[in-house]
This record gives sequence, C-alpha cells and structure tokens, in this order.
Amino acid sequence: METIDRIKNEAYILFAENGYAGTSMRDIANKVGIKAASIYSHYKSKEDLFIDLFKDCISEYDIGVSLNDDHIDIPLEEKMLELLRVQVLFLEENPHLLKFLARIIFFPPVELKDKLQSIIEDNLNITNMKNYYEIYDVLKKDKKIKNEITIDRFISTFDMCIIRYFIGKIGLNYYKEQETIESLFNSYWEEMQS
Repeated sequence: METIDRIKNEAYILFAENGYAGTSMRDIANKVGIKAASIYSHYKSKEDLFIDLFKDCISEYDIGVSLNDDHIDIPLEEKMLELLRVQVLFLEENPHLLKFLARIIFFPPVELKDKLQSIIEDNLNITNMKNYYEIYDVLKKDKKIKNEITIDRFISTFDMCIIRYFIGKIGLNYYKEQETIESLFNSYWEEMQS
C-alpha cells in the first residue's frame, strides 16, 4: 500500500474516533509509522488532509447509494423505500464511513463548517438529488403528498429515517424496539401523504 493511502486510512480512523480537533498530524504519522514531516510532502496541512478525506467520503457515499436501472419503472412509493433501504444498507456495510460522516454532521469542526457545507453542495451526486426532486414533483402534481410539504421537508424527514434507524442500533435506544427500515418508511410516508 502506498504511503499516501496508509496516511488516508489512518487519518480516516483517527478523525472518526477523535474528531478534527482531537487528531494531530503527529498522531496520524505515529499510526502510519512515519515522521509527521513526511505527511507534509502529500498534504500542506491537516485541513487539506481532512478536506480530501471528506471529498472521498462524499464520493464513496454517492456512488454507494445510487439506485440501479432496475428501479426506473417501479412505483414512486417503492422507489422511496428502496432509496431508504439502499442508504441504510450501504452505511451498515461501511461503518467507518458512517462514523466519519456522523461526527462531521453532528460535530463539524467549527473552523471548517462553511467549507464542508460548500463541498457537500458542490459534490453531491446530481442523479441522487434528481431522484428526490423528480419523485417530489410527481407526488406534488398528483396531490399524493400534503400541500404544505416543501422539498426540504420531504428530503430532511426522509434523512431522519436513516438517523432514527441508526439510533436504534447504538444501544442507547429510546425506542422500545429496533425499528425496521419498512416501519420507519411507513411512518415517513404517512406523514407525507395528503
């Protein structure tokens, strides 16, 4: 494995475990087994390394949660359920990515917050967002969702299903039992419908 790949792998783990502020270039170098100065031949700063990892993470997530061609002609409700299922299963199969993203979403480095937001806006897969917008437009046109539901609410409430699913898995579950993907989706769908 190339040195840069080892740097990225160890940095990914340390940033996920300790956060941006809690991880130093020296910590990363120690894990890789090199001197901290060696990292600077690949990255000019800890910020650059973190930003590069974040872009990789966004790209990996977007590719991993894309629907395939089998889902083009299925009913919209089924397509939304499949979008939820694909995202949850991808995150379950990639716990490192889940932990890294969760830390950034819930505890973003204050000094990088605007940059991270800009990266999200610039790098999110247009196709995945297009799925949401197309589904939303058809549902709105066909009056299958409440009139007051905005696109932001449509997407953010959907995203909360993913968060609720993983809250149910961490052990500090304030729900009586682990909710299934289907039960979460059904709650979401009931809230959206007219």
